Amino acid sequence: MATLIGSEKQVAWAESIRCAMISAVEKANDKLSEKQKAAWEEILEVRDSAAWWIDRRSTSPKYLIYLHRAGKALGRDEEELFSLGADAVGQLMQEHNLKRKESEVKA
Repeated sequence: MATLIGSEKQVAWAESIRCAMISAVEKANDKLSEKQKAAWEEILEVRDSAAWWIDRRSTSPKYLIYLHRAGKALGRDEEELFSLGADAVGQLMQEHNLKRKESEVKA
C-alpha cells in the first residue's frame, strides 16, 4: 500500500478514509471478481496523494474500481473519467464495448 503524501492533517484524514474503504471492500470481497480485486490492489499501490483520497471520500470503492478499469480499457486518464461523471463514463464504456464486439465479429 502506498505511503500517503500531504500535510500531517491531510494524511491522517486520508488514512481514515482509505481504511474505511478497505473495510468496505473486504466486506464485499466475495462479490468482487478477480479483476476487480486486482484493480483495487493497484489503486492502493499507486494512489499516494492524501488529497486524492480526500477528494473521493464520498465515492464508493466499487466506483473507484470501475473508473480504474475503465481508464485502462479506454486508454484514458482516470482523473479525466472521474471528472466526467458516471453517466458519461458509462456511455464511453458502452461505445468501447460495441466497437470491441464489432471488431471481434469482423475477425
